[in-house]
Amino acid sequence: AQYIAYIFFRSGSIYLWDFADEIVFKYIPIRVIISNPNGRMSSTFNNPNIFAEFMIMAFPFAVYYSFIGVNTMYRKICTAAIFSIAFGIAFSFSRSGYVALILIMIFYAISKIRKYTMVISGVLSAFLICQRPVIERFFSIPDIDTSTEKRLDIWSQGIKFIREKPVFGHGAGVENIWNILKGLGIDTPHMHNILLQILSEGGILGLIIFIGIIWQILRTAFVLIEEESYAHIVGITLIAFIIGFLATGMTDFPLMTP
Repeated sequence: AQYIAYIFFRSGSIYLWDFADEIVFKYIPIRVIISNPNGRMSSTFNNPNIFAEFMIMAFPFAVYYSFIGVNTMYRKICTAAIFSIAFGIAFSFSRSGYVALILIMIFYAISKIRKYTMVISGVLSAFLICQRPVIERFFSIPDIDTSTEKRLDIWSQGIKFIREKPVFGHGAGVENIWNILKGLGIDTPHMHNILLQILSEGGILGLIIFIGIIWQILRTAFVLIEEESYAHIVGITLIAFIIGFLATGMTDFPLMTP
């Protein structure tokens, strides 16, 4: 519905479930603020960047199941999901999402599997038929705008207080770091960088644990790649997932949202 709204009405705000929202929000004891993120696709997420992160991490699994689905119908559904995800990332206008998708496509190209060539062609086609604002947003990746300047300021301030407790960090929890950033005059929930966020919360020890987990996943993936049949594709899927996860994590904190 959001795709149709943007293409025909230049708006990403069609809420087909308003009637249900009103009933739920009326009785839950939580203050809910519903806002339109400037016409950017966000689905049921409150932030287009978070939506793009979710799409990026779901993308490799949609590709995987489009190859080895239990039946033809299942594979067709997953193939449709690939194009849907590509359009969703395009209209989220998330530049980190664009970069992550490009890196995954490069990795698929390197893998030299014929089936991935079809995926790459399909994703490129999805972007080529997008509206002009999507193309303009894509080519604005190197630009230094207000969003980029804010992140640079967050990183600069964050590095300063990371140095205060470099080994153990300031304590786990996004709210903890959020309060520290507020104290520095920056109203943002996290460091907008997964490595700096982990260093802030857990220090060097936390970063070592994080790197250890990532390495274990990659090591397993490389072992699977050496296998035959579907195990090979499982390994490629895991690596593509990690690429997307880390790429979006360079300008955001994917672990903030379950």
